[in-house]
Amino acid sequence: MRIFRDYSSFKNLDGKTILAIGNFDGIHHGHHKVISTAKELSRSHNLPLVVMTFHPHPMQLFACGKIEYTKMIYNVRNKILKLQEYKPDYLLLQRFNKEICNLDASYFVKDAIVEALKASIVVVGYDFMFGKQRMGDVGLLQSMATYFGFEIVVIPKVTLNDNLCSSSNIRKMLYQGNIAEANNMLANKYSIYGRVVKGKRFGSQMGFPTANLLMPNIAMAHGVYVASVTAEGEKYNAVVYYGVRPTIEKNANELLEVHLLTDKSIDLYDKIIQVELEDYIRPERKFPDESALKHQIQEDINYAKSRKVV
Repeated sequence: MRIFRDYSSFKNLDGKTILAIGNFDGIHHGHHKVISTAKELSRSHNLPLVVMTFHPHPMQLFACGKIEYTKMIYNVRNKILKLQEYKPDYLLLQRFNKEICNLDASYFVKDAIVEALKASIVVVGYDFMFGKQRMGDVGLLQSMATYFGFEIVVIPKVTLNDNLCSSSNIRKMLYQGNIAEANNMLANKYSIYGRVVKGKRFGSQMGFPTANLLMPNIAMAHGVYVASVTAEGEKYNAVVYYGVRPTIEKNANELLEVHLLTDKSIDLYDKIIQVELEDYIRPERKFPDESALKHQIQEDINYAKSRKVV
């Protein structure tokens, strides 16, 4: 898979493509249908697959400080890894800036989809909107497809238990600690990939060593979770904490701390691990002292052990 940051990079490439377009934050069942449909068309037409998404997410450009618009289900590293699982030939991680934001919708179709990406078939979701002030929709795209001679496949909305599968709904569930419902809407369980960094060894000093991942600005409720962790080909039960450690630090950055529920001595420093969230145990709290915190951590571990998922 080759990664590009601007659609203009495709203008020097020859041949038609199959194009899937979307923000793809979280890869829910609707996103999965868009990409997998494009993948099948790529195979049947023997044409390369281009998955086009945007970074930063368009709504972050207009966030105005609102937390629900600044935190994503996946950071860009995790998003790339999730999209890579579909094995596209190209991933276009289009820079979303004011220049792209202000492109006329018709110009975007002509310059990006037709001339640069040379799309033979374009696959989008039912609610796809594009161009300046989001003036472009699937209706405009269909009319321009007829004019320029490419095809459009529109994936209808997907609902589960009368709830719309959407990134915004999944973010709300994650903020509420509703992991089961979020996992139900995602094509795969909510998982986080990251490289283990050196921590301040607070956990080890209390008898609970952790592997630490820097994970700022992801749509997760601060608190404690039951999880499974894959590291170096092995899968482990784990208890996971995400937050800012208010009992022992002030003004700390958000950190994901992973405590493996195993008797093995495992050094994960600088290793890439995958964390799958299974259940939400409790919200983050500031404890009166370290002793109270240590007692609660042991309670969290006991609960996680009772919920073995591996």
